[in-house]
Amino acid sequence: MQYNVVFKNNSKNNMNFCLFQKNPDLEKYEALSLAWLVKSCAPDANLEMKWEVDYGCSWSRDGALGDVAKYRTWQTKTIDPSNSNVVTLSYNHKVNDFYFGPLRPSSESGKGTLHIIQDGSVPAGLATVGVSMAGIPAIALKAQPNFTYKFTPHPKYWAVFGDFTPGDVIDLEELTNVCEIEFKAGESSMYVELNSDNTWSEPKPLG
Repeated sequence: MQYNVVFKNNSKNNMNFCLFQKNPDLEKYEALSLAWLVKSCAPDANLEMKWEVDYGCSWSRDGALGDVAKYRTWQTKTIDPSNSNVVTLSYNHKVNDFYFGPLRPSSESGKGTLHIIQDGSVPAGLATVGVSMAGIPAIALKAQPNFTYKFTPHPKYWAVFGDFTPGDVIDLEELTNVCEIEFKAGESSMYVELNSDNTWSEPKPLG
């Protein structure tokens, strides 16, 4: 299913509009939100962001979670919550690199969850794993040995404007003007305006 958000820039500034995600199931793991969809918009202009809800996982070895300001993907895998929903991250010490194993379905009852397993070969503090949507990383988590991230994907979407590029780590404590974009049941298209005083209007569904 395709979703989209239409933004109207009523400010006097050329703005980078950014959508980022939160997932309640991942907050207990100290997950970091990333700048997910980013587009520039001129004053008095509209822009549209659209995406398919296709999930994936990735890894990055640019440093431990919290030590880097940007998430850079080294390998990605599409993962299906309803079928092949388990993937294992391993580390090959001979070549000094990480890799994902083959996808497989969960042996547990009930579908709709994602399982990112990190086996005992994964060193602590060297890499991060990411959860992506539409092929773009949205959430980052620390990679650690003998640990599994298990969660049900039900993302919350938020909008912000500023000097963002895709993959930037979002410092939620520093944000002062964000707007939640909530898609209620049956809704897939939303409209929101950035006002002339740089506040947000109330998001509304589009036809």
